[in-house]
Amino acid sequence: MCVQAKQWASNVGSQEVRNFSGSLTCHKASKGVLVITAGFSSSAVDTAHQIGNIILIGGEMLADLMIQYGVGVLTRSTY
Repeated sequence: MCVQAKQWASNVGSQEVRNFSGSLTCHKASKGVLVITAGFSSSAVDTAHQIGNIILIGGEMLADLMIQYGVGVLTRSTY
């Protein structure tokens, strides 16, 4: 299993997913998680589904997971 995390300001396309897939092959990893601070284009999502062993986590999902598991977040006020 390999994890790659990148900070992007705009959506990531299918080329980045294919590059990551090649990296998995190079490292003989059976699965991978690609974490991006922005989002993924529809072609990137389609490519990941076609490849089948890559999980995509975009910025919104990343924030939801961080809140859900209390990683790097703090409640200051609740109304």
